[in-house]
Amino acid sequence: MKKMSVALLVVLTAGCALFNPPATEDQGGGGGEQQQAQGGGMDPTQFVQAPGRVPVASDAKLGWMAERTTQASGQTLVESYALVGEDGDAWLVESKSPTIDAMAASFPDLKGALLGLTVRKADGVVTKAVLGKPGEAGKEVKIAPAGDAAGAPAEGTADRVSIGLGTFDATKHTHGEVTTWVGSAGATQGVLLKSQGSGQDYELAEMPSKATKDVNGVSVNVTGLSYTNGLKLWMTDHQIIAAILGGGADASGKRVGMYRMESGGTVTEVTGLATDAKPQLKW
Repeated sequence: MKKMSVALLVVLTAGCALFNPPATEDQGGGGGEQQQAQGGGMDPTQFVQAPGRVPVASDAKLGWMAERTTQASGQTLVESYALVGEDGDAWLVESKSPTIDAMAASFPDLKGALLGLTVRKADGVVTKAVLGKPGEAGKEVKIAPAGDAAGAPAEGTADRVSIGLGTFDATKHTHGEVTTWVGSAGATQGVLLKSQGSGQDYELAEMPSKATKDVNGVSVNVTGLSYTNGLKLWMTDHQIIAAILGGGADASGKRVGMYRMESGGTVTEVTGLATDAKPQLKW
């Protein structure tokens, strides 16, 4: 399996925030309004906001499902996406959201609820979202702004970079105050070798390693990457993970995704894969 590009590494590292969303005025107070909702019958769906964009690869297939689980601060957070139908140029996606699970502590009616998302195939933009429990049609909820789609990484310049492991041919990229070097030859081709700037300097601590992992009977080939800041990543080009949980491409342009990440006591790992997912909501 080919090594991964810097674009993917940046996307996945930033993507950790999905599992630790910031409080909003709607979700934040914790006490007054939410306690009132428990006893006063307030509709909890007014506090729910669906993602504005769910990128799905063009080669994805109906029935594919991917689930990932995060262990953080004593909590277990589960996120999943299942392609359960098609409507013209859109996917019908059912998603289990860790944010909604967390909100269920204050809004018990949300326990077990799923998001039903109509996702435009061309760009991943969510055009309609409902929230409901299995067997229900669900109630329409707000959708977050889609934002800009991730573009191809900017062209870099040829360079050589020295790290603790040695000196390597690399491509140098500048992203604002951050400079990165990505291997351009041999065993480190496409691998982030060093990142410098914004007070978060780190580099590759070990040469990339390969392994095969098991996800409920499904074999997943991974490439392991370890960094001096404690970040550990296991990347894969497994077709389902890459299509649904992807975020970039390897050195050959093939889409890839993250199988596992360890960072600062938080562990995120793919825990479920399927090819026969069926609708649970009434579409």
